[in-house]
Amino acid sequence: MLLLKFTDCLVRILNKLDKTANQLCPFLAAGVVVSTLYWSAASYGAITMMQVMGEREAITMMENTDSYMLLLVLPSIPLSLILCKTINWEETLLLFVQRYTSHIPLLRTIMPSFLCEPINSSANTVQFNSVVNPTTTLCAALLLPTTATVVGNLLFNNSSYSYLQKTILGGLVYITVKGVFRIYQRQHNVIKEKTRKVIDYPETDSEESN
Repeated sequence: MLLLKFTDCLVRILNKLDKTANQLCPFLAAGVVVSTLYWSAASYGAITMMQVMGEREAITMMENTDSYMLLLVLPSIPLSLILCKTINWEETLLLFVQRYTSHIPLLRTIMPSFLCEPINSSANTVQFNSVVNPTTTLCAALLLPTTATVVGNLLFNNSSYSYLQKTILGGLVYITVKGVFRIYQRQHNVIKEKTRKVIDYPETDSEESN
C-alpha cells in the first residue's frame, strides 16, 4: 500500500515537472535565440568598427569607452545598416528624374523619359516598385562596410586620408555609382513596359482556307 502511494506521488511529481518544463522551454528557447542574435550583432559591430576605422584605432576606442555603452552601440551597427538599406531613395530619385528630365535636353538623352507619360497619379508609381527580397537586402546591408572599405582602399590608397575617411569616401562612391546604374536600369525597364505593344497572332494558311 505504501509502495503504491509512493509510486502515485512520484508519478504526479514527474507529470508536474514535465508540464512545467513544457511551459518554460519556449521562453528559454526564445532567450537563447535572442541572446545569440544579440551577441552575433555585437560581434559584427566590433568587427565592422575594426574594419572601418582600422584595428588599432578601433581597439583603442573600445577600450576607452564605457562597457555599457559598447553593449548598446555595437549591436546597433548592423541594425542601423539594415534600416538604412530599407530606405528606397532610388525610387524617389527615379520619380524625380521621370518628372523633370523632359525639360533638360542632356538628361533627356541619357534618361529618355520623353517616351513615357508624365507621372501625375499614385497609380503609376506601382510600376517603379520592385519586389524586395529580404535576403538580398540583408546581405547588401551587412556587406556594405566591407564593400566601402575595399572601394576606399582601391581608389584612395595613395592619398593622405585616414582609414575612416577612405572607408566613408569609398562607401559614398559605391552607393552613388550603384544608385545611378539602378536608376538607369529601372528607367529603361519602365520605358520598355510602357512602350510594349500587343501584336495580333498571324493566321496560318490552313486557317485562311477554312
